[in-house]
Amino acid sequence: MKNSAIRLSLALIVIACVGFGIHLLVLGEDARFYTCIGKSKGDVVQNFGQGSTSWAEFFPDELQYRTGANVVRLSLDSRDRVKWVTITPED
Repeated sequence: MKNSAIRLSLALIVIACVGFGIHLLVLGEDARFYTCIGKSKGDVVQNFGQGSTSWAEFFPDELQYRTGANVVRLSLDSRDRVKWVTITPED
């Protein structure tokens, strides 16, 4: 019984790792923005806003991040934590 529980746990870990790897391949570089859900606004700006990027704060509850190919919008909750992320091609 103990061996089957260990095998099941290992199988679930492998499935989770493979799924996350496929997730990163599909989303590419933009996958990093989805990992910021739940983090504070300050942490997100510090971690993802470095380099040749620019941030624009439209409202107290939304940030926009521009890259060469995409516009990333972060919606914030009342505690300045990221609720959701949208990524759209830049026009």
